[in-house]
Amino acid sequence: MPIDLDKVLGAELAGAVATWDADDVILYHLGVGAGVPPTDDKELEYTYEARLKVLPSFGVLPVFGALAGLVGLEGLSFNPSPAPSPPRPRWTTRPRCRASTTRARAR
Repeated sequence: MPIDLDKVLGAELAGAVATWDADDVILYHLGVGAGVPPTDDKELEYTYEARLKVLPSFGVLPVFGALAGLVGLEGLSFNPSPAPSPPRPRWTTRPRCRASTTRARAR
């Protein structure tokens, strides 16, 4: 059974300290597509240090360190590794000339 609620509920995880600065916030914003177009004053609020605003979704990043405590938690069984990527498609082409709509003139 992947989850034993009796063991998991109320379990204390190790704490974690997270720090970030304006560069981290700006890099996150650029990664999610903020700042486009760069001439839009409203978008500059997410990529310019002087008037920097933070997107609400940035708030999920600091908890990732604490969530690492879920690995190995008694009563919780899961694999934190990302799913493997499917193999890249590969194919071989073998072109053949089977017909022609024009004929070369004999010289």
